[in-house]
Amino acid sequence: MIQIRKMKEEDKETLYEMMRTFYDSDALLTTPDDSVIWNNINGAIDENNEYLEGYILEYDGNTAGYGLCAHAWCTEFGGKAVWLEDLYILEEYRSKGLGTYYFNYMYEKYHNTEVKVLRLEVEEENTLAIRNYRRNNFEELPYIEMVRTTD
Repeated sequence: MIQIRKMKEEDKETLYEMMRTFYDSDALLTTPDDSVIWNNINGAIDENNEYLEGYILEYDGNTAGYGLCAHAWCTEFGGKAVWLEDLYILEEYRSKGLGTYYFNYMYEKYHNTEVKVLRLEVEEENTLAIRNYRRNNFEELPYIEMVRTTD
């Protein structure tokens, strides 16, 4: 019923539509332009990209969403971290267990590996997502995240 697979070249147009919808939503504080979306798509599909991996979530053989993961080093945990950057599920497939399936998939993939922590970000107002993350054993950290772009 639910399957997860790596993104492929033939997924590009569908990915663009999903990412554009996700990036235009209230889930992000900024609205990235198309060049950012295409960089993410191409980076996720590139098998030689050690920093980004992308997954397609399928439900009954249909594309139901996508997930992006970024790799980094986390000094707080003394090892590799996987940031669960994007998780987007098409509206008609929500509340069918895809998010939980994805989180379990990522946990099993990285459990007992050099990856020490799975991390994610969520808007404080996104209470549905926060409840889902808590149900999937994510804990809140008392940090304020800050950024400075280099553009």
